[in-house]
Amino acid sequence: MASYTVRVELQEGSAKAYERLHKLMLYAGFARAIEDHDGAWWQLPTAEYLYVTNVRTCEQICELAMAVADRVQPGAWVLVSQTTRRAWRTSARGARRPMVNANEIAPGQSAPMLKFRTPRTSDNPLPDHA
Repeated sequence: MASYTVRVELQEGSAKAYERLHKLMLYAGFARAIEDHDGAWWQLPTAEYLYVTNVRTCEQICELAMAVADRVQPGAWVLVSQTTRRAWRTSARGARRPMVNANEIAPGQSAPMLKFRTPRTSDNPLPDHA
């Protein structure tokens, strides 16, 4: 499956607007975390998302992200990049710890951030009530 990094920037977006955006993006199949090679999940920077699909194109994902953002605040900026490799670093001052490490989860126990796990496909419709 293809993996995409998606950035959505709300023009002069408030914290409340971004909270709503994050909720709607999750409903639409976008994740706010990525898994490293050791199985630890790391939260992405604000307004960045992961989208994994085997049926949508980069342009379709961009249109989907724009449609979601327009429900929060019209006029957002959306950038979608297909990703084959990722590398990231955090500064010592603002370093984030992994959200959870897969090795710390007992057999049969679900991860506390399960809602961030990348779905097998991200082609879910956006619910009207979100």
